[in-house]
Amino acid sequence: MNSAHLPTLLISGAIFFFPSSRLRAGFVNGDFSRPLAGTWQTTGAIALAGDVAAMTDGSTQSLIWQEVSLFPGPYRLTFDFLPAVSTVVPGGTFPDTLFASVYSLPPGSTFDPLAPSGFTGVVDLFDVDRSGPLTLFGTITASPRGGLWLSYTGDFSVGPDSLVLVLDLENLNGLRDDSTVALDDFDISYVPEPGTFYLPMAAGLAVWLRRRRSTRNA
Repeated sequence: MNSAHLPTLLISGAIFFFPSSRLRAGFVNGDFSRPLAGTWQTTGAIALAGDVAAMTDGSTQSLIWQEVSLFPGPYRLTFDFLPAVSTVVPGGTFPDTLFASVYSLPPGSTFDPLAPSGFTGVVDLFDVDRSGPLTLFGTITASPRGGLWLSYTGDFSVGPDSLVLVLDLENLNGLRDDSTVALDDFDISYVPEPGTFYLPMAAGLAVWLRRRRSTRNA
């Protein structure tokens, strides 16, 4: 893996070298073997279904997110998902869509995914609508779980801030309970690489520009 091609969420004019970066803390309850309360934050229609988390569009938005604290360095994010997004798009509406994003959050900040602010960087990972996944960063492959399950993998070079992974299922066609997404096996791991360089943060400057999602739904 060439770290020069990893997205860096935060930058400044200096370059630092971190030869022994490592996890500060990974995802808590990433396999959904415990209740969501106290581990994941949610809003909308999200519940456990066995050992997976199930999102439905029973409300305007259903979101699940978790903040992960990391030491600076290169990391790999992985998780599995099973999208069953509605193919119905009544006139004057847009397709139901799942959005997956990672935000960079300064220490001591609080994060509200319904009105995100105060973050210093964001990477849109992928969208899923009736046309299937649109990968914006990373890769999506068939999951070893089989069936229609998919696996996401993305490599990041991160700084001293926390990362917040957000998955957002939006009801854009005006019909309730016609889209479902199952989630499981969230993991983030340090990827050892001698000589990895990191460009640390300049407060308030995000270098990964958000894609205009409306162009896909138009």
